[in-house]
Amino acid sequence: MPIQTRSKSAKPPEPPVDNHSEPGKDREIGDEGPENSDVDGDAGTHNDDESSEKGEDDEGEGEEEEEEEEEEEEEEEEEEEEEEDEEETYNARNARASPWQAWEDRHLISQVDASRPFLLPRRERSAGWRDLADEITRGNPKFDRTGEACKARFNYLRNKSKKKQARDIQLTGTNQEIDEHVELLGQLTTLYDARGAISESQKKVDLETQAGLELRDASMKGLVPRTKLVDVSTLPGASGRERQGQRGTKRKSEADDKENKSHSANATNKRRKRRDTVLQDIITQRIEDDQAALEACAKQDQERHDQQMTVLNKLADCLQGMNQQISGLGEQQEKTNLLLQQQELERREAIIRRRERELGLGE
Repeated sequence: MPIQTRSKSAKPPEPPVDNHSEPGKDREIGDEGPENSDVDGDAGTHNDDESSEKGEDDEGEGEEEEEEEEEEEEEEEEEEEEEEDEEETYNARNARASPWQAWEDRHLISQVDASRPFLLPRRERSAGWRDLADEITRGNPKFDRTGEACKARFNYLRNKSKKKQARDIQLTGTNQEIDEHVELLGQLTTLYDARGAISESQKKVDLETQAGLELRDASMKGLVPRTKLVDVSTLPGASGRERQGQRGTKRKSEADDKENKSHSANATNKRRKRRDTVLQDIITQRIEDDQAALEACAKQDQERHDQQMTVLNKLADCLQGMNQQISGLGEQQEKTNLLLQQQELERREAIIRRRERELGLGE
């Protein structure tokens, strides 16, 4: 069945209105009954109406959750369609506008890394791209691009990065600037592709937090209907205790409670222990997730440290080799100077001997 999309201005559907949900108003508007009516009968009817109202409220909450899920799916599909349309019409827009320069791409990617507008909520992304373009223009007045143009160019560069062609379109700039640009673009591409996983992780954390608050309230109120609690058993990696904690409870009649007080007390204690176990499992899972994130960060820092140490060691080796070469050149220069001095002395001695011979012949 195809999913119908709706515009941003469309209002969410209103819950169905039941004209029989308020029996008191119906009696005021309609014909009044006999004066000597049965009071117990009216009370029973009122209780039935209250139970029907609770059921309708639960159904309304379920419908609202389904509508929210459908809206999220529609937003994701609309976003994918917009990206496809932007990719198809990018060449047409680029033909009308001035071509992008390499320095503009580097400024754009640097500012995208600073503001990351694609991680904003859907209704704030357009404003985020406009602010990004304004920020670049304030730093460099020659940059004259709109927010939509920046968004389309980022998607274009992201596709080039996936195809390993980001370096080919950098025609100007130093090697260091191009290397930093390509590396940063690859990191942003990975972050853009992983934003769905980040959103799912945040939803899981929010749902677990909400479930913990509801369980805390339920532990103070006693028995709570299952339909009013968050179903944590649907979360990925839910334990058996969490699935057991979502089982419904059935209230016994007053006669059974009076006859089986001990059994009721034991059941209450078991329910309390089960709630504590569910909370403990949630807290343990959160601690494990935080520990895994810390270990990943520590591993990344260690790898970065090892790379820096490798570069420093290579640099030290290069400097040591240069020092050795300089020392060798100094020694060679000293030997050359001594040889020249010796040759000069020999030349002078030869001149002196020649003059002596000339003087001896003259006498």
